[in-house]
Amino acid sequence: MDFRIIQLEQEIAQNLKFNWNIEKMAEIAEVSPTHFIKLFKETTSETPIQFLRRLRLEKAKNLLEVKNSRISEIIHEVGIKDQSHFVRDFKKAFGETPTEYRQSHWDRIREEKAKAQKNG
Repeated sequence: MDFRIIQLEQEIAQNLKFNWNIEKMAEIAEVSPTHFIKLFKETTSETPIQFLRRLRLEKAKNLLEVKNSRISEIIHEVGIKDQSHFVRDFKKAFGETPTEYRQSHWDRIREEKAKAQKNG
C-alpha cells in the first residue's frame, strides 16, 4: 500500500463536499495525474473517481437513514452536483432510489420496533 494514497483516501473521506478532481488529488499525492491514477488503482483496486463516487453514495445513504433533510440538501452535503446522476448511481449501487431507500429503511425500523414491543 502506498502511504500517499492512504493519506489521500482519508482526506477525501473527511472532505467529501470539496470539488475533487484528478489534478488536485495528484497534486496532494505529489505525483503526475497519469501516475496518480495508476498508483491509486494499484493501491485500492478502484479509480479515484470510482472511490470518490462510492464514498459519496455511502455517506448519502447513511444520511438518508438519520436525517429528514431533502434529497437535494443531502447530495449538496456530500459534494454531488447533479441530482439525476445521483439518483441513477444510487439506484445502481443500492437497488432503490434514495426516496425508496429512505422509506424502506424507516419501514424496517417501525417493524422492528413493533416486533420488540410485541415480544417485550
